[in-house]
Formats: sequence, structure tokens, C-alpha cells
Amino acid sequence: MTDHAPPERTAGAGRTRRHRRRRRIWTGAVLLVSVLVAAGLGGTLYWERNLRPVTTEYEYHEGEQFLVRHPAGWELATRDSGQDRTGVEIEQRQDTDALAMAVLPWAEHEDGPDASMQLAGFAEDMSTANVYADYSYTELDPERFREWPSHWDVAAIEASVTYTDAYLDRHLDVEESDWFEIWLQVHVDNRVSYTLTWAGPQPERIRYDEVIHGTMGSFQHDP
Repeated sequence: MTDHAPPERTAGAGRTRRHRRRRRIWTGAVLLVSVLVAAGLGGTLYWERNLRPVTTEYEYHEGEQFLVRHPAGWELATRDSGQDRTGVEIEQRQDTDALAMAVLPWAEHEDGPDASMQLAGFAEDMSTANVYADYSYTELDPERFREWPSHWDVAAIEASVTYTDAYLDRHLDVEESDWFEIWLQVHVDNRVSYTLTWAGPQPERIRYDEVIHGTMGSFQHDP
């Protein structure tokens, strides 16, 4: 029986295999770093576009027995809310999908509904409007905006709405179909109440959270 000696392992072959292993490890490390960098950049861009809080300067608007602050540079227009009361709509300077806030004063009767019931009635009426493909809302704690005077009756809701295609076709200034609406109902007494609203494209909701709180919480009744 003849013994066969194992083939000799040359130093050159060992160096080649070690070199290949190092090259594969290095290539994998480079790819991993590239993926992590790309993910980091993508996350940063997403945060900048969708989550970064909006910062703004503010101005005050003094209306008919009320005072409220709003983002500086936005356009103001008076609005007749009926009952010989004048409110204001304050809109972002933007061609499409502009955010807007409004303050509408109302006269109240002593036997009128409380703030929470009135808002629920508003929401039910809005949910049946033919401009919406979908309308849902939840109640908010009004104290999230500020601590209100104890004798005021205050309620708040936030709605998520989807406009119909027909509405979007008629209103060229609206491109985004999904919007948010925030309603704050303030009953100062049995004689006067106010409705404060904020509305805008749903993707902007998180970014404008601090601005919404800062403006709604600034509301003051000035008899």
C-alpha cells in the first residue's frame, strides 16, 4: 500500500486566502456603513420635512371684544359670523394647502347648549356635508392649551377629514385630500361665546403642534 503525502501548502496560497477574507470583510464593512449613512440621511430628511417643529414670530390681533396672537406675516380677513358679530380668519401666505386659523364670536341664549354639546352638534353637521368622503373626530381636553378661567365653559375636538375628489376638482387651492381640523368652543357667559378653529393638511399637523397650542392658548376675552 502506498502512502500519499498531503499536498504542500505554500505561503503564497495562505496569503491569498487571507487577503480575500480581508477584502470580503472590508467590502461588507463599507456596505454596512453606506447603508447606515443612507438610513441616517433618509431619517434626517424625513424629520426635517415632516416632524421638525415650526418656529415663528407672533403678532396680536385685537378683534371685537377679543385678543388672539397668530403667526407673523399671515393674511388677515374679517368674517361676519352673524348676529352683528365680526370675527377674523388668518391664513398662511401660500398658493395651495394653506393652513388657517379663525376666531368667530357668537351671541348666546341662556337656554343654549353647553360648549361640549355645541361642538358635538357642529361635528355631526360637518360629518354629513357632501364635501367629505370621511369625517371622524375625538374630544380633546381644552386644558391642554392653557388653564382657562374657572367660570368659562370650554370644550375642544380634533377632526380628521378626507375631502371628496369632486371637492378637490372644484378647489384648485387644495391638493392634499387628508386634513385636520381643531375646534375650540369658549362660552364666556350666557351672552357671548367664541369658536376658535385651526385647519390644515394632515402631514403638517405634527410640525404645527406648538404653534396651534401657542395661538389657541393666547385667546383673551376683552369686554
